[in-house]
Amino acid sequence: MQRLTTNGDGINVPIELPPSWFIWTPAPVAARHALDEFAVSRHKRTQHSHVFVCPHLMTAYWRKTLHKFADLVMEIPAGARSFWPLTHHEPLLIGLAFALLPFPPWILQQHPSLLDLGGQLRSLWATSGTDERPLLRQLCALPTTLARLS
Repeated sequence: MQRLTTNGDGINVPIELPPSWFIWTPAPVAARHALDEFAVSRHKRTQHSHVFVCPHLMTAYWRKTLHKFADLVMEIPAGARSFWPLTHHEPLLIGLAFALLPFPPWILQQHPSLLDLGGQLRSLWATSGTDERPLLRQLCALPTTLARLS
């Protein structure tokens, strides 16, 4: 996302905002088109991370695309957490696309640390009464940690 400012010649020039998170929450019927915009946005704004959240409905139309563009895809079963009760009947899909790394391979998809944290989160969501916030913090800090290590 950019803001505009005027330079000394009176020309509008963009000012890049600091890295942030974009949250995508489309209706299941619009998820396919939202994922197209999600992919474009990820390549246009490489310093930003994206979270795609959508119910498991109509996934035949868009699930493959989500797995292609997200670094990590997780599923929260209905009733596993208070924010997604059993009355919703369908699992909640969450796709995370982290900011692109400043070194090859540029993305975190299939990185062992990411897969390990994703597996730990899935096991936490399978049990009730556990707190996932520390793992979510580690997951969000993973790109920064890896950039410092390289």
